[in-house]
Amino acid sequence: MSSEAYSTGGTYSNFIIGQNAYARIAIDDLSSELVIKPLGSGQDPLNQRQTMGWKSFFGSVILDDGWVVNLTATQA
Repeated sequence: MSSEAYSTGGTYSNFIIGQNAYARIAIDDLSSELVIKPLGSGQDPLNQRQTMGWKSFFGSVILDDGWVVNLTATQA
């Protein structure tokens, strides 16, 4: 999925990506972080909420622009 695709009216944008069109860039294990907030942290005086989430970096590079196509289609 991509946030770069669009749909307006009856026009749809479809990205077609071929094999070896892009590559992931290796990032070390220290680039991701697990965040855990215990019960009652922040504005939670009744200890009702605990949150957990993660954040991570991702890197990629386009290897061949010829293998990436934006196909625009319309609804008949």
